[in-house]
Amino acid sequence: MTAPIERPDWGDGRALVPAEENNALAPAEATDAFASPEIARRYRGMVANRMARASLPASEASGALDAGLVAEWDASGGFAARLAQAQTGAIAILERLAPDDRVAFTGAFDALPEGTRSAIFSEISLGSAGSIRAASEADVTRFTETPEGGEMVREWGHRAAHNLAIVRDRISRILGRMKAEDIAAATQWFDALPPVSAAAIYRMLAGK
Repeated sequence: MTAPIERPDWGDGRALVPAEENNALAPAEATDAFASPEIARRYRGMVANRMARASLPASEASGALDAGLVAEWDASGGFAARLAQAQTGAIAILERLAPDDRVAFTGAFDALPEGTRSAIFSEISLGSAGSIRAASEADVTRFTETPEGGEMVREWGHRAAHNLAIVRDRISRILGRMKAEDIAAATQWFDALPPVSAAAIYRMLAGK
C-alpha cells in the first residue's frame, strides 16, 4: 500500500489549509525546555499512557497500553526494549516542539482511538528503517508543495529522496495495521497538525 504522505492528498483529496503565521517551523535548536531533567522525564513518559505515562517501569507501563500491543512486544524482542525504542521516537517528536505545541500535540494524540495509537506505537518501537528504494523526483517535488515538505527537502538535501521513501514506507506500515475507522481518525488528526508538528513526525520517521 502506498502511503498518502503528501498532505494535500491525505484524506480523500482534501486541500491543505494554508499555514498560519504562528505555524512556521521552529528551528531544530529550539529545544531548551528539554534541558530540564524534570521536563525530559515527563515527556519520556508519554508512550505508556497515550503519550503521557511511560516513565513507569516496564512492568507497570504494560498495564497502560493496549493488551494486543503488549503481547506483540513481548513476543518480538521483549516489552522493555520495544517500549524504550517507542519512548525514543516520542521524544524525537516532542523535543522539536515549543511547549504550547507539545501540549496541543499530546492532547490530540491522546484523543485518538486505541487502534490508531497502537499502530503508531508499534511502528516507532521498531526504530529506523533499513535500505529502501529512493522516491522519484516527481514525488519529492510533490512533497515540497506542503510547508513542512518544503522544509524537509531543504533540510535533507541530497538525502531527500531516500528519506521521503523511508517516511512513506513507515506510514504505509502504520496504516496497514489499522482498521478503516482507525485510518479515518489518523487522517483527520494528521491533516489538522500544524506544519511544525508534521515536520517533527517526518524527522522521527526518517531517523533524522
